[in-house]
Amino acid sequence: MLLLFILFPLLLLLSGFVVCSACIDWLFFAYLGELLSIFFLFTLEFVFSLFSSSYFLFETF
Repeated sequence: MLLLFILFPLLLLLSGFVVCSACIDWLFFAYLGELLSIFFLFTLEFVFSLFSSSYFLFETF
């Protein structure tokens, strides 16, 4: 009985720690994905503006 009182909170704490670390990992990957998508969006916009400006220059001359 005493062993149950010692092991149960320890097990609960350990499982809570595993859940929290997984949650932190998920938040980190979500943040990383957000940064990557923003970077990709800016790169895409830059390439598109580059192409459109070169097309505009090609059309004018």
